[in-house]
Amino acid sequence: MTVLSLQRAAEGFALAKEAEGKSDNTIRWYRYYLTKFNTWRIGAGYGEQLTDVTAAQVREYLKYLREPHPFNFGHPNKPANVTQASSQRSVHGAHRSLGAFFNWCVAEGHLFQSPLANIQRPKVAKVIVPLYTREHVWALLKACEETHEPTLTARNKAIVMLLLDTGMRRGEVVDLTMERLHLQEGKAQITGKGNKDRIVFFGAQCKKLLWHYVTNYRPEPIGITTSVFLNYDGTALKANRMAKMLEMLGKRAGVEDVYPHRFRHTAGVEFIRNGGNVFALQKMLGHTTLEMVRYYVELAQEDVQRAHKTASPADNWQLT
Repeated sequence: MTVLSLQRAAEGFALAKEAEGKSDNTIRWYRYYLTKFNTWRIGAGYGEQLTDVTAAQVREYLKYLREPHPFNFGHPNKPANVTQASSQRSVHGAHRSLGAFFNWCVAEGHLFQSPLANIQRPKVAKVIVPLYTREHVWALLKACEETHEPTLTARNKAIVMLLLDTGMRRGEVVDLTMERLHLQEGKAQITGKGNKDRIVFFGAQCKKLLWHYVTNYRPEPIGITTSVFLNYDGTALKANRMAKMLEMLGKRAGVEDVYPHRFRHTAGVEFIRNGGNVFALQKMLGHTTLEMVRYYVELAQEDVQRAHKTASPADNWQLT
């Protein structure tokens, strides 16, 4: 068995995931968690070899993440003296990434057993994401007009409606290309997590706004980009820029917490509320399992429970 440093093994793991066709975001996610773990180990005085890693060290590291600790981790825009406990989701992500890494090490013959073999994955409390109301979305669409720039107004309206109607992730929106947008059929072919393609459909109102932007206001592209959504200068819109745009729309509209994934949750729940079935929703959102889809169903069923409290036939007739 070849003895590797943890850092060297992490490099091999990242290359293996790249060869498997994992997305750049997924590979960055693995690199982030593995680098953070290795940095902590070195600071704690543990050996640099892969075979030096023990289950006790992993448990100590997960405990370290749950407690206040330096949170900067080399980020240029965060103060170096900030101490903060990691969120449950971050601790969960650390366990997942380390587990995948050590399982790969075992499969490749670099370890006999994963240090995480007997460490249960931390639970993440279910957080109910607030949904947009019709009034929220109407206010956001009106706020798009306050740019006083027809190109950006048309683009931003199309993005808001596309997010609401399809539940697309922000990366899927900015990566959408002209050749994969089929306006007449009201559909788009997109590439989601794990580089998996799927078809999403959109309705007449979304189609109208997309057609209006693409036909009348989409700038002349710079270079060879075929991205649907462009900046004013013709360069491709990036995910962070889109998120910032939505944040600014929220401030203008007086709507708090405006971000792409909130549209995704709203789309999922509204789809169920309006009679869509769970299997169609699973395909629409690109989930590999029904686990997340059940979350949307549960939220939609809360509507039924609330309605029954006011519309209960027996209670309203007051028979007893």
